[in-house]
Amino acid sequence: MDFDGTLRKAIDEAILGIFGQGVRETLYRSLEEKYSVTTEALPYRVKSLWEILEHAFGYVGSRTVGRSIARLFYSKLGLPFVAMPAWGFRTTLKKQGKNWLKANTGFASVLLLYLG
Repeated sequence: MDFDGTLRKAIDEAILGIFGQGVRETLYRSLEEKYSVTTEALPYRVKSLWEILEHAFGYVGSRTVGRSIARLFYSKLGLPFVAMPAWGFRTTLKKQGKNWLKANTGFASVLLLYLG
C-alpha cells in the first residue's frame, strides 16, 4: 500500500470535488508560496494544509473539507468511515491508524510519524 499516494490522492480529489480546479490550483500555489509545501509533500505536512484551509474557509469550512478528505481516504483503504464531530482531520487519521495497525503492521507507525 502506498500511504503517501493514497492520502495525496484523497486530498486532491476532495478539494477538487468541493471547490473545483481553480480553487485547488490556488490552494496548492498558496501552500507552496507560504509554506514551501509541494503536492508531493502533503502527506508529511498536513498541519500546513490545515492552516491554509482554516485561513481561507474558516474553522467550520476546514472541518467539512477534512471530513471529505478522511471519507475518501478511508474508502481508498477499504475501511468504513464514521464521522466523529469532536475529532479533527489529524485526530481522525491517528485513530484510524491505530485501528489499522491490527491488520497491517507498520501502517499505523508510519501514520503516527506523519501526523505526530
